[in-house]
Amino acid sequence: MMGERIIMDYMSWLAGFPISVAVMIFLLHLLLCLFALFLLFFLIALIPGSDFIFMDIEDMLENWLADKLKQRGKRTSILSPPRDQVEILESRLLEILGGDIPTAKRLLRQQKLSKPGMSTEWYLQKVIWDLERDRGLR
Repeated sequence: MMGERIIMDYMSWLAGFPISVAVMIFLLHLLLCLFALFLLFFLIALIPGSDFIFMDIEDMLENWLADKLKQRGKRTSILSPPRDQVEILESRLLEILGGDIPTAKRLLRQQKLSKPGMSTEWYLQKVIWDLERDRGLR
């Protein structure tokens, strides 16, 4: 139990100081540990290919949608497997918006807030229908 021993030695060492000084030393050590942790994460972030550690869900969705948009142009074979309706609608929405993923996410989020409980397909259809209507494409 090396960890317990280190903690006990540290606490014994701190006990030799007046309480106000011991608290200040402890807080300083805590701050140094947090800084070292931050520095470690910063250095890990500099390693190529380690960005997946720090990605959030929206970044992952944005990358996935961008990949789908790129793949859309590559599927020219009649023999390629059919895509599901959601993928087709996502591609259509990004096509209408010129690949503007943040706008697509914002419009979908607004629809989900105004009409909760509907399917993903419904939200995509509604946003596409509204855009086509507003832009005179319908």
